[in-house]
Amino acid sequence: LPPLKTAVVHPVDASSLRGAADSAREGLIVPVLVGPPKRIAAAAEEAGLDISAFKIMPTEHSHAAADAAVSLARHGEVEALMKGKLHTDELLRAVVDRNHGLRTARRMS
Repeated sequence: LPPLKTAVVHPVDASSLRGAADSAREGLIVPVLVGPPKRIAAAAEEAGLDISAFKIMPTEHSHAAADAAVSLARHGEVEALMKGKLHTDELLRAVVDRNHGLRTARRMS
């Protein structure tokens, strides 16, 4: 299967970026890094990762990153979401938002 274009939400730590970079290297995803560019760059430097090939969608903080990533998914610009360094409830709050989230009439799991 071709790699999924994936919004990596708030990848501001080495672990999040390493997971995205490893997944990209294995051909599983095409990462779109969503979060504060300076913090993402600092995390990449700390991890010794070259992220120059990855698109970055700038946001100010984790809540904005979750909202932006869900919007990308809602509009078909990414096919998947990958959690970075933010609380699960922050990401899920954006996902299940009645007006701007990814809710449908079907059960979410």
